[in-house]
Amino acid sequence: AERLDAARVFVTGLSAGGAMTAAMLATYPDTFAAGAVTAGLPFGAADGVQGAMRAMHGATGLGSAALGELVRKAAPSGERIPRLSVWHGLADHTVQSANADEIARQWASVHGLSDAPDATENLPGRSRAVWRRDGETVVELNLIQGLGHGTPLSTRHAEPLGATAPYMLEAGVSSSLEIARYWGLAPAGPLVVAGDVAETVPQAQAATTHPIGDQVMASLAGHVPAGVQDVISKALKSAGLLR
Repeated sequence: AERLDAARVFVTGLSAGGAMTAAMLATYPDTFAAGAVTAGLPFGAADGVQGAMRAMHGATGLGSAALGELVRKAAPSGERIPRLSVWHGLADHTVQSANADEIARQWASVHGLSDAPDATENLPGRSRAVWRRDGETVVELNLIQGLGHGTPLSTRHAEPLGATAPYMLEAGVSSSLEIARYWGLAPAGPLVVAGDVAETVPQAQAATTHPIGDQVMASLAGHVPAGVQDVISKALKSAGLLR
């Protein structure tokens, strides 16, 4: 571990993993140089299942300063502040995209920046807003039109990356590639237009219209013993996540 380059340690996650990514960045800022949150929640948005559900279907309603204070209280002052890349689909019905805006504003506040981004690029099918400090982009917010709850992929172009699967959705743009570029792990390149996203809206929506409890139970089928599934089902029902 002592031989690791501290400037090249990163964390990323999707959905609940995105929320955990924000938690890791907030509580261990000295460990990570940067992170990427896809379809996640702001740090401190919830302290339990019900709070998480409320945040997923709306937003915290907190101002940027209050959101930033949640992060500032999570770790000792004086630590470095990780850079952050945020990605979200505007057709996400599992985690509302308003959360992406709150995540970006939260970390802009932590970096001592204003709500308003320094620049916004609007391209067909997507937008990218950036907040800069001392000339360096420290927060970026990427919103993809027509994309549901999942990681945006680009599998149909000259240099395809990945393969579509549940929560891995064709969008004409690869968040993985652009995140790697943002972290300095891949050569820089132009932003890609999300030109194929209109063709994938039905697929994206199909992945997001099922209640979250049903999604969990479907993911357990064939992998988890029936008795364990019953316990999980009862827990989901008691939390109001499964009918």
